[in-house]
Amino acid sequence: MIHCEVTAHSMDLAVHWQLYAHQASTPRTALRWLRGRADALADRIDPDPLEATWLPPGALRPVDETLPDTPTHLRGWVLNQAAHEEAMQLLVEGHPFNLSTHDGTAHYTLTAVPVAFPIPPWAPPAPAAPAAQFEVTR
Repeated sequence: MIHCEVTAHSMDLAVHWQLYAHQASTPRTALRWLRGRADALADRIDPDPLEATWLPPGALRPVDETLPDTPTHLRGWVLNQAAHEEAMQLLVEGHPFNLSTHDGTAHYTLTAVPVAFPIPPWAPPAPAAPAAQFEVTR
Protein backbone atom coordinates (compact mmCIF):
# COMPACT_ATOMS: atom_id res chain seq x y z
CA MET A 1 0.00 0.00 0.00
CA ILE A 2 1.25 3.49 -0.83
CA HIS A 3 -0.22 6.55 0.89
CA CYS A 4 -0.38 9.51 -1.50
CA GLU A 5 -1.34 13.07 -0.72
CA VAL A 6 -1.15 16.62 -1.95
CA THR A 7 -0.88 19.37 0.64
CA ALA A 8 -0.63 23.13 0.68
CA HIS A 9 1.29 24.93 3.42
CA SER A 10 1.28 28.57 4.45
CA MET A 11 4.47 30.41 3.53
CA ASP A 12 5.64 30.31 7.17
CA LEU A 13 4.80 26.56 7.25
CA ALA A 14 2.67 27.10 10.36
CA VAL A 15 -0.53 25.77 8.76
CA HIS A 16 -1.17 23.06 6.19
CA TRP A 17 -4.18 21.83 4.28
CA GLN A 18 -4.62 18.40 2.77
CA LEU A 19 -5.95 18.98 -0.73
CA TYR A 20 -6.12 15.39 -1.96
CA ALA A 21 -5.39 11.93 -0.53
CA HIS A 22 -5.36 8.43 -1.98
CA GLN A 23 -4.25 4.89 -1.11
CA ALA A 24 -2.56 3.25 -4.10
CA SER A 25 -1.87 -0.45 -4.40
CA THR A 26 1.24 -0.19 -6.61
CA PRO A 27 3.99 2.35 -7.37
CA ARG A 28 2.60 2.74 -10.89
CA THR A 29 -0.91 3.62 -9.71
CA ALA A 30 0.54 5.95 -7.07
CA LEU A 31 2.45 7.91 -9.71
CA ARG A 32 -0.51 7.90 -12.08
CA TRP A 33 -2.64 9.41 -9.32
CA LEU A 34 0.04 11.99 -8.40
CA ARG A 35 0.39 13.06 -12.04
CA GLY A 36 -3.36 13.58 -12.27
CA ARG A 37 -3.43 15.60 -9.05
CA ALA A 38 -0.38 17.67 -10.11
CA ASP A 39 -2.12 18.54 -13.37
CA ALA A 40 -5.38 19.37 -11.58
CA LEU A 41 -3.57 21.52 -9.00
CA ALA A 42 -1.75 23.44 -11.75
CA ASP A 43 -5.12 24.10 -13.41
CA ARG A 44 -6.60 25.33 -10.10
CA ILE A 45 -3.68 27.67 -9.41
CA ASP A 46 -3.45 28.91 -13.00
CA PRO A 47 -6.75 28.30 -14.80
CA ASP A 48 -7.14 28.96 -18.51
CA PRO A 49 -9.15 32.21 -18.70
CA LEU A 50 -11.15 30.88 -21.66
CA GLU A 51 -12.15 27.69 -19.83
CA ALA A 52 -12.62 29.04 -16.29
CA THR A 53 -16.18 30.21 -16.80
CA TRP A 54 -16.83 29.55 -13.10
CA LEU A 55 -14.63 32.52 -12.15
CA PRO A 56 -16.17 35.98 -11.87
CA PRO A 57 -14.94 38.60 -14.37
CA GLY A 58 -11.67 40.22 -13.28
CA ALA A 59 -10.76 37.42 -10.86
CA LEU A 60 -7.66 36.41 -12.82
CA ARG A 61 -4.68 38.74 -12.72
CA PRO A 62 -1.10 38.42 -13.95
CA VAL A 63 1.36 37.13 -11.35
CA ASP A 64 4.61 38.87 -10.44
CA GLU A 65 7.15 37.30 -12.79
CA THR A 66 9.85 37.34 -10.10
CA LEU A 67 7.95 34.64 -8.17
CA PRO A 68 8.44 30.93 -8.89
CA ASP A 69 5.98 29.59 -11.45
CA THR A 70 4.37 26.69 -9.58
CA PRO A 71 1.86 25.73 -12.29
CA THR A 72 4.63 25.47 -14.90
CA HIS A 73 6.75 23.42 -12.50
CA LEU A 74 3.86 21.02 -11.84
CA ARG A 75 2.95 20.72 -15.53
CA GLY A 76 6.62 20.14 -16.39
CA TRP A 77 6.83 17.30 -13.88
CA VAL A 78 3.65 15.73 -15.28
CA LEU A 79 5.34 15.52 -18.71
CA ASN A 80 8.82 14.47 -17.49
CA GLN A 81 9.17 10.72 -18.09
CA ALA A 82 12.68 10.56 -16.61
CA ALA A 83 11.41 12.08 -13.35
CA HIS A 84 8.61 9.48 -13.26
CA GLU A 85 11.10 6.65 -13.70
CA GLU A 86 13.20 8.00 -10.80
CA ALA A 87 10.10 8.29 -8.61
CA MET A 88 9.02 4.78 -9.61
CA GLN A 89 12.42 3.37 -8.63
CA LEU A 90 12.21 5.07 -5.22
CA LEU A 91 8.77 3.63 -4.55
CA VAL A 92 9.68 0.15 -5.79
CA GLU A 93 12.64 0.16 -3.37
CA GLY A 94 10.29 1.17 -0.52
CA HIS A 95 11.44 4.80 -0.27
CA PRO A 96 9.09 7.81 -0.16
CA PHE A 97 8.74 10.23 -3.07
CA ASN A 98 8.30 13.96 -2.54
CA LEU A 99 7.79 16.82 -5.00
CA SER A 100 7.70 20.31 -3.51
CA THR A 101 7.17 23.68 -5.12
CA HIS A 102 6.04 27.12 -4.00
CA ASP A 103 4.86 30.46 -5.24
CA GLY A 104 4.30 33.72 -3.38
CA THR A 105 1.21 32.43 -1.59
CA ALA A 106 1.88 28.83 -0.51
CA HIS A 107 4.14 25.77 -0.57
CA TYR A 108 2.72 22.70 -2.33
CA THR A 109 3.87 19.15 -1.67
CA LEU A 110 3.01 15.92 -3.49
CA THR A 111 4.07 12.80 -1.61
CA ALA A 112 3.86 9.04 -1.99
CA VAL A 113 4.93 6.97 1.01
CA PRO A 114 5.04 3.17 0.95
CA VAL A 115 3.33 1.80 4.05
CA ALA A 116 4.85 -1.36 5.43
CA PHE A 117 2.56 -3.76 7.22
CA PRO A 118 4.80 -5.78 9.52
CA ILE A 119 3.58 -9.23 10.38
CA PRO A 120 3.23 -9.50 14.15
CA PRO A 121 5.09 -12.39 15.77
CA TRP A 122 1.83 -13.93 17.00
CA ALA A 123 0.30 -14.12 13.52
CA PRO A 124 -0.18 -17.61 12.10
CA PRO A 125 2.21 -18.59 9.31
CA ALA A 126 1.17 -17.98 5.74
CA PRO A 127 -0.53 -20.97 4.14
CA ALA A 128 1.71 -23.11 1.98
CA ALA A 129 1.23 -22.82 -1.74
CA PRO A 130 -0.79 -25.74 -3.10
CA ALA A 131 1.32 -28.38 -4.80
CA ALA A 132 0.95 -28.49 -8.53
CA GLN A 133 -0.92 -31.54 -9.67
CA PHE A 134 -0.29 -32.94 -13.08
CA GLU A 135 -2.25 -35.61 -14.82
CA VAL A 136 -0.44 -37.67 -17.38
CA THR A 137 -2.60 -38.79 -20.25
CA ARG A 138 -1.61 -41.07 -23.10
